[in-house]
Amino acid sequence: MTTPKATFKIGLAMAGAVSAGAYTAGVLDFLFEALDAWYDAKARGENVPQHDISLDVASGASAGAMCATLLAIALPYDFPHARLNARREPNAEAVQNPFYRAWVEDIDIRPMLGTGDLAGGELPSLLNCQVIDDILARGLGYHAARRERPYVSRPFVTRFTVGNLRGVPYDISYRGLRPASDTLYAHDDYLGFLVGGEDSPAPTTSTQGHLRVSALASAQAPDWASLGAAALASGAFPIFLKPRRLSRDGKDYNARRFDNPDATDAAQREVLVPPPWPKDQAPTPYDFVAVDGGIFNNEPLDLAREVLAGDENDSPSDGASASSAVMMIAPFVGRPGDGSEVLLGPPHQLILPMLFSFIAQCRFRPADIALAHDPSVYNRFLIAPLDSNSPQAAPYWIAGGPMQGFFGFLDKEFRKHDYQLGRRNCQRFLQQYFRLPKENPIVAQGYADLLRTQPAAWLDENGSLPIIPLIGAVAQEEPLCDWPAGQFKIEELTGAIGARVDAIFRYYRDSLAADSGKGPARWLTKAYLQIGWWAGRGQVIGSLRQSIESALKAQQL
Repeated sequence: MTTPKATFKIGLAMAGAVSAGAYTAGVLDFLFEALDAWYDAKARGENVPQHDISLDVASGASAGAMCATLLAIALPYDFPHARLNARREPNAEAVQNPFYRAWVEDIDIRPMLGTGDLAGGELPSLLNCQVIDDILARGLGYHAARRERPYVSRPFVTRFTVGNLRGVPYDISYRGLRPASDTLYAHDDYLGFLVGGEDSPAPTTSTQGHLRVSALASAQAPDWASLGAAALASGAFPIFLKPRRLSRDGKDYNARRFDNPDATDAAQREVLVPPPWPKDQAPTPYDFVAVDGGIFNNEPLDLAREVLAGDENDSPSDGASASSAVMMIAPFVGRPGDGSEVLLGPPHQLILPMLFSFIAQCRFRPADIALAHDPSVYNRFLIAPLDSNSPQAAPYWIAGGPMQGFFGFLDKEFRKHDYQLGRRNCQRFLQQYFRLPKENPIVAQGYADLLRTQPAAWLDENGSLPIIPLIGAVAQEEPLCDWPAGQFKIEELTGAIGARVDAIFRYYRDSLAADSGKGPARWLTKAYLQIGWWAGRGQVIGSLRQSIESALKAQQL
């Protein structure tokens, strides 16, 4: 009788990061190159570790949701891998890699400064989002030679955080002098999908209300259109990128469970709390406007952990018995510092600092980060930017970190650097950190023969073994890219910035004039605003230019 192979389950939790999604894309590219190399070696009968991996879920916020979507699209295909040398020169196949194509080649600030989205008299957002829609459409049409990946669970679960501006009602009862219950509205929302789940068994408790999606993506398929729309909504950075309208079955919320931290019984740690829908009828469809999921949950570790745990509450965290882990990919992490000073001024000058501070605070949950850094915890791990060639004075290891992560959109060389750093950091992570003690039964079984014949090749000084071994060429050190200093000149964007700012002004000028009445009142309002714009335009554009130049200087670019 053949003994079943021991299996370690993995979930991915990808944080929002705007243009720093290029880093996440590089991490994913190397991760799948390493997994494919290992499983190919096993299929050839080579003497390599024999345990198995089960990749069960990818959760994402904002840029992380877009990366998770590209991942779900690419899984059935044998896509080439993008590799860059120290001079940031990619291999010839890089452009055929869906992660590199989307996050390095296609996304850029230049089309985002175009004015075509204003032609209909509407202003969806400060930046033109058509390029993002085009990238998604191109991704949904991706195809290559088919490849079976036995380490990917089917259905593969994807979950995207969104900021639900409508809100989901919940009755909260308290003791005290108040009504029997208060209705509060939850805006921290998510949508879930079962990719390749057409013929899968009934979903577990944690995946009830998830939409089943076919394994092969298609731009014409309604199920994939829903998945893509959710990813776009998750990345709708407030004000700068346009919000999205989503529609789902209101009954999806009836299965939502919430943590009860005061429960002493493990079976009661998750409580089913259905919304108090009017007349107990969930609205179908339930329509709402959604913005960036990172506003409320930018590091969706909990969404990945729930799926890995299944109907249990959590997996063991000690190294001897851990059987699953969430890999958190957090690209928007700065180098050690003491923060950026905000100066006091008129109220309007604090609006953006307050918004950005709120978003930055949501980029991490201290408890999750603490557990990821705890050396005794083996069910969650963290991959974040580290050890680039950035100068010591630069606040970020990645080039695209400044200006709330929008900086990478300015120049492709910035994105190339961050992509390759993601590959290099993932390699180092798999080699040195993503390991289990040799006593863990999963790796003990997987490395049983190898520990008898070549223990020194696999065991580190702490007596731990790699969960995902690097086999063959993927073990060769990934290059460290030169820092892309001097690659971008602000003069390249001056004209496009001016055209976009002028178009936005014309929208508000015409809207305010239309609201002022008819005839002379409208004409005078329009003329007054135009004169004011002539006087202030230079100051607005100069301020934008100064902000970019200051960030370039601070980041040593």
